[in-house]
This record gives sequence, structure tokens and C-alpha cells, in this order.
Amino acid sequence: MAALNDIKDLYERGYFPSNTLTATDAETVQMFGDGEAAFLIDGSWKVGYFEGNHGDQLGDYAISYVPAKGQRVASEAIGGISMGYFITTRAWEDPAKREAAVAFVQHMTSDEVMSNFVTTEVTALKNGASPEGLNELQQSAADANAAITGVVPAVQDTVTGECKTDLFANVQNVVTGAMSAEDAVESAIALN
Repeated sequence: MAALNDIKDLYERGYFPSNTLTATDAETVQMFGDGEAAFLIDGSWKVGYFEGNHGDQLGDYAISYVPAKGQRVASEAIGGISMGYFITTRAWEDPAKREAAVAFVQHMTSDEVMSNFVTTEVTALKNGASPEGLNELQQSAADANAAITGVVPAVQDTVTGECKTDLFANVQNVVTGAMSAEDAVESAIALN
């Protein structure tokens, strides 16, 4: 509820563009890329978008943490890790195949190999990744990722689709005063 009230406060103070209530994700990203917005909260996949669409401006952008508030510290990233390696039961039950499968997974998740293909992504590696040859924006992301002290899951990843849709739709109602933050959260929880 506090986050919704913070968004309402920022909206009321005029910190969002005039088309905030109608803009698409693509439009808000474009506004940021064109220098018409001061910040953009999004996932690591947006780095590729900026490389492809604003490659001559990569030094104008920096990756940072969402500012801390309450008990969450700034060096905690909002995100999640949705990738993993799986070994079939058939391979696991065959000692030779198990050994080969485990060796493969260990190799593919080693710091050295992960550093070959991890650039802007949060990883579960204890030592993080150390990619080389990065552009300015990728390096900014890698530096931020290297200093992460924890990962806080995004709300949208911890609730049902119906709950997420309801909550996201009601952000507009909260910022315009048509609904309280408390009612928006209660509405969403009822669908979870």
C-alpha cells in the first residue's frame, strides 16, 4: 500500500508525463530513450533495446538500484532468476549419465563460462559474473549487479495473473483518487 501511495504522491506532484495514464510500455521506453523522461524502471532485457535503438547515446544512461525505503536497502535488486538446468530422471538414475550431466551443469554454471554470456542479467553466482568487452551501458549494469546484496522478488512474479492484472489496472484508480491504495490491495488479494 505504501508503494501505491508513493506513486500517487509522485503523480500528484507532476513527476510523470502528461500521458502517464494512457501511455503504452513502448511509448514510455521511447520517451526515456529520447530524453523526455528522467528514469525508467524495467528489466535487464531493455539494455539490448537501447543498444539497438540508441547506440550512440549509451553513455547517457546508467543502471542503478531502485531507491531504498523502509527496511529494503538500495543494494537489493528487484527481480528474479527464471533460468536453470535440469537433469532428467533417466539420466540421473544412470551413474555414467549422471556424472556427465552434473559435470556439464557445473561447467556451464562456472564463473568463467557464465561470464561469456552474462552481461546485464542478475545471476545466482556467489562471485557474480565478470564479462569483458562491454559497452558503457552493459558495464553500468554489470557494475550494479556486482554490488547487489540481495534480490527482492517483483510483486508481479509472486501473485496470480488475475491478481496482477487487477492490481496494475487499479494503479490508475489510486493515483487519480478514484480508489484508495488499501482498497486496490484488498481487491487484488481477493483474486490471488
